[in-house]
Amino acid sequence: MLLKVEKLTKYYKCQNTGVFSSIIHKINDKHDVGIENISFSLYEGEILGITGKDHCGKSTLLKLISGLIGPTSGLIEYKGSPCFDEQLRQISEYVSKSNLKLDNKLTLMENIINNFSVGADRSKQVDKAEEFLEILKMKDYEFRELKKVPNEIKGVLTILLGLISTKPILCMDQPFMDLAGLYKNLYIYELKKLAVAGKSIIITSSSKSELTKICNRIIEI
Repeated sequence: MLLKVEKLTKYYKCQNTGVFSSIIHKINDKHDVGIENISFSLYEGEILGITGKDHCGKSTLLKLISGLIGPTSGLIEYKGSPCFDEQLRQISEYVSKSNLKLDNKLTLMENIINNFSVGADRSKQVDKAEEFLEILKMKDYEFRELKKVPNEIKGVLTILLGLISTKPILCMDQPFMDLAGLYKNLYIYELKKLAVAGKSIIITSSSKSELTKICNRIIEI
């Protein structure tokens, strides 16, 4: 067992504006529920799927595991020891299209480098990025300005950043969304190779059938 999540809960304060604010306060006792009492384990080399309806807390869960936000209550253990925000950021990579920082005036490779996680071994990740650009058939676009790169290629950036991460846990938030079939198949193949090599991967999707193509196990929240 690599990671253990016990009764993880995240509440958000309600906003006091908007037509429905008073109703939300009444229903949720002055807080919005992000997630509530979620428990599961993650094993080394496992690809774990997290599914559920839209706005059920899938993204919140991944951000908690990656140390980007703190829980209201509950515990996350890594290799048997309690693990908190800064430690989680060192071991878990959170990758999401909504989290990408893109600049159309920079080249594709410059954008990749700008999205490396803090503390990453940059020379090692540049080498890995070069390798995966070749695998994902994106090498011809490496030195083009992002504004001159086709949208379907931009959509693969999330995948690429996940593949080149050196952290032991990879959290991918809705990575299949709007992804062309060719890249989806290449992505699944490369992620399975990473899992065989020992990386633990968590993937969220609203589509359970989509997760069955890649995951060893699926949890519904």
